[in-house]
Amino acid sequence: WWRAWSKVYPDGLAVSNARIPAFDERVTGLDELLDYCLENRQRRKFVYIDEGSTHWDARTNQYEIASQFTPLAKRFAKLNIDFATAVHTLMDCHPELKRLASTFFEKRGKKDVQFYQNYDGDELVDPVLPQRVDDLQKPPQSLYDPDDWAPLQFDLDPDRLRDPTL
Repeated sequence: WWRAWSKVYPDGLAVSNARIPAFDERVTGLDELLDYCLENRQRRKFVYIDEGSTHWDARTNQYEIASQFTPLAKRFAKLNIDFATAVHTLMDCHPELKRLASTFFEKRGKKDVQFYQNYDGDELVDPVLPQRVDDLQKPPQSLYDPDDWAPLQFDLDPDRLRDPTL
Protein backbone atom coordinates (compact mmCIF):
# COMPACT_ATOMS: atom_id res chain seq x y z
CA TRP A 1 0.00 0.00 0.00
CA TRP A 2 2.85 2.38 0.88
CA ARG A 3 4.58 1.65 -2.42
CA ALA A 4 1.48 2.71 -4.35
CA TRP A 5 1.03 5.78 -2.10
CA SER A 6 4.65 6.84 -2.62
CA LYS A 7 4.15 6.84 -6.40
CA VAL A 8 1.31 9.35 -5.97
CA TYR A 9 3.19 11.39 -3.35
CA PRO A 10 6.90 11.07 -4.22
CA ASP A 11 7.80 13.92 -1.83
CA GLY A 12 5.74 12.46 1.00
CA LEU A 13 7.09 11.16 4.29
CA ALA A 14 6.59 7.61 5.56
CA VAL A 15 6.27 7.03 9.31
CA SER A 16 5.76 3.79 11.23
CA ASN A 17 6.08 2.21 14.63
CA ALA A 18 7.81 -0.72 12.91
CA ARG A 19 11.45 -0.73 11.88
CA ILE A 20 11.15 -0.16 8.15
CA PRO A 21 14.46 1.11 6.73
CA ALA A 22 12.80 2.62 3.64
CA PHE A 23 10.57 4.83 5.83
CA ASP A 24 11.61 8.31 6.94
CA GLU A 25 10.83 8.02 10.65
CA ARG A 26 10.07 5.48 13.36
CA VAL A 27 7.82 6.52 16.24
CA THR A 28 6.82 4.38 19.19
CA GLY A 29 4.22 6.60 20.84
CA LEU A 30 1.32 8.85 19.92
CA ASP A 31 3.01 11.89 21.48
CA GLU A 32 6.09 11.33 19.32
CA LEU A 33 3.85 10.82 16.27
CA LEU A 34 2.05 14.11 16.87
CA ASP A 35 5.37 15.96 17.35
CA TYR A 36 6.74 14.58 14.08
CA CYS A 37 3.57 15.41 12.17
CA LEU A 38 3.49 18.96 13.53
CA GLU A 39 7.15 19.48 12.60
CA ASN A 40 6.33 18.32 9.06
CA ARG A 41 2.81 19.69 8.89
CA GLN A 42 2.95 20.87 5.27
CA ARG A 43 4.23 17.57 3.85
CA ARG A 44 1.97 14.65 3.07
CA LYS A 45 2.57 11.73 5.44
CA PHE A 46 1.88 8.02 5.22
CA VAL A 47 1.50 6.74 8.78
CA TYR A 48 1.52 2.96 9.11
CA ILE A 49 0.96 1.42 12.54
CA ASP A 50 1.96 -2.22 12.56
CA GLU A 51 0.46 -4.74 14.98
CA GLY A 52 -2.94 -3.08 14.73
CA SER A 53 -4.67 -6.11 16.22
CA THR A 54 -2.72 -5.47 19.42
CA HIS A 55 -2.80 -1.68 19.56
CA TRP A 56 -6.43 -1.10 18.48
CA ASP A 57 -7.85 -3.90 20.64
CA ALA A 58 -10.94 -2.58 22.42
CA ARG A 59 -10.55 -5.10 25.24
CA THR A 60 -7.19 -3.72 26.36
CA ASN A 61 -7.00 -0.14 25.03
CA GLN A 62 -10.60 1.04 24.90
CA TYR A 63 -10.08 4.17 27.04
CA GLU A 64 -6.82 5.13 25.32
CA ILE A 65 -8.34 4.75 21.86
CA ALA A 66 -11.30 6.94 22.82
CA SER A 67 -9.30 9.61 24.66
CA GLN A 68 -6.13 9.78 22.54
CA PHE A 69 -6.31 8.09 19.14
CA THR A 70 -9.79 9.17 18.06
CA PRO A 71 -9.23 12.91 18.71
CA LEU A 72 -5.85 12.66 16.95
CA ALA A 73 -7.33 10.76 14.00
CA LYS A 74 -9.98 13.43 13.53
CA ARG A 75 -7.12 15.85 12.82
CA PHE A 76 -5.35 13.64 10.28
CA ALA A 77 -6.63 15.69 7.33
CA LYS A 78 -5.35 18.94 8.88
CA LEU A 79 -1.96 17.30 9.46
CA ASN A 80 -1.77 15.82 5.92
CA ILE A 81 -1.83 12.24 7.21
CA ASP A 82 -2.89 9.15 5.30
CA PHE A 83 -3.21 6.41 7.91
CA ALA A 84 -2.88 2.65 7.55
CA THR A 85 -2.78 -0.23 9.99
CA ALA A 86 -3.05 -4.00 9.81
CA VAL A 87 -5.47 -6.11 11.80
CA HIS A 88 -6.16 -9.80 11.46
CA THR A 89 -9.97 -9.68 11.33
CA LEU A 90 -12.69 -7.07 11.62
CA MET A 91 -13.50 -8.58 15.00
CA ASP A 92 -10.11 -7.86 16.58
CA CYS A 93 -10.07 -4.10 16.17
CA HIS A 94 -11.88 -1.33 17.98
CA PRO A 95 -15.13 -0.23 16.26
CA GLU A 96 -13.87 3.37 16.17
CA LEU A 97 -10.96 2.33 13.96
CA LYS A 98 -13.38 0.71 11.53
CA ARG A 99 -15.59 3.82 11.49
CA LEU A 100 -12.58 6.03 10.66
CA ALA A 101 -11.20 3.73 7.94
CA SER A 102 -11.62 4.57 4.27
CA THR A 103 -10.15 1.43 2.70
CA PHE A 104 -9.98 -2.17 3.84
CA PHE A 105 -8.12 -5.08 2.35
CA GLU A 106 -8.19 -8.80 2.81
CA LYS A 107 -5.40 -11.22 2.17
CA ARG A 108 -6.72 -14.75 1.81
CA GLY A 109 -3.29 -16.04 0.97
CA LYS A 110 0.27 -14.81 1.02
CA LYS A 111 0.18 -13.71 -2.62
CA ASP A 112 -3.24 -12.14 -3.16
CA VAL A 113 -5.23 -9.21 -1.83
CA GLN A 114 -8.62 -7.58 -2.43
CA PHE A 115 -9.35 -3.95 -1.51
CA TYR A 116 -12.77 -2.86 -0.23
CA GLN A 117 -14.51 0.44 0.50
CA ASN A 118 -16.68 -0.68 3.39
CA TYR A 119 -17.78 -3.42 5.75
CA ASP A 120 -21.12 -4.79 6.88
CA GLY A 121 -20.82 -6.58 10.20
CA ASP A 122 -18.03 -9.11 9.74
CA GLU A 123 -18.09 -8.89 5.94
CA LEU A 124 -16.01 -6.64 3.69
CA VAL A 125 -18.17 -5.15 0.92
CA ASP A 126 -17.91 -2.83 -2.09
CA PRO A 127 -14.68 -3.96 -3.80
CA VAL A 128 -12.44 -1.14 -5.00
CA LEU A 129 -11.18 -3.24 -7.91
CA PRO A 130 -13.25 -5.77 -9.86
CA GLN A 131 -10.93 -8.66 -8.97
CA ARG A 132 -8.26 -9.66 -6.48
CA VAL A 133 -4.68 -8.52 -6.98
CA ASP A 134 -2.58 -11.66 -7.17
CA ASP A 135 1.03 -12.76 -7.45
CA LEU A 136 2.19 -10.40 -4.72
CA GLN A 137 5.89 -10.71 -4.04
CA LYS A 138 7.16 -11.09 -0.50
CA PRO A 139 9.03 -7.92 0.50
CA PRO A 140 12.75 -8.40 1.00
CA GLN A 141 13.88 -8.83 4.62
CA SER A 142 15.80 -5.55 4.24
CA LEU A 143 12.51 -3.68 3.69
CA TYR A 144 10.54 -5.03 6.63
CA ASP A 145 11.07 -7.47 9.49
CA PRO A 146 7.83 -9.37 10.19
CA ASP A 147 9.18 -10.38 13.62
CA ASP A 148 9.51 -6.75 14.79
CA TRP A 149 7.35 -6.12 17.88
CA ALA A 150 6.40 -2.63 16.61
CA PRO A 151 5.53 -1.05 19.97
CA LEU A 152 3.11 1.84 20.34
CA GLN A 153 2.55 3.79 23.55
CA PHE A 154 -0.69 5.61 24.20
CA ASP A 155 1.19 8.49 25.81
CA LEU A 156 -0.53 11.50 24.28
CA ASP A 157 -1.79 14.13 26.73
CA PRO A 158 -5.40 14.73 25.62
CA ASP A 159 -5.00 18.44 26.51
CA ARG A 160 -2.60 18.78 23.55
CA LEU A 161 -5.49 17.98 21.25
CA ARG A 162 -7.57 20.81 22.65
CA ASP A 163 -5.19 23.30 21.04
CA PRO A 164 -7.32 25.20 18.48
CA THR A 165 -4.35 25.49 16.09
CA LEU A 166 -4.27 21.74 15.46
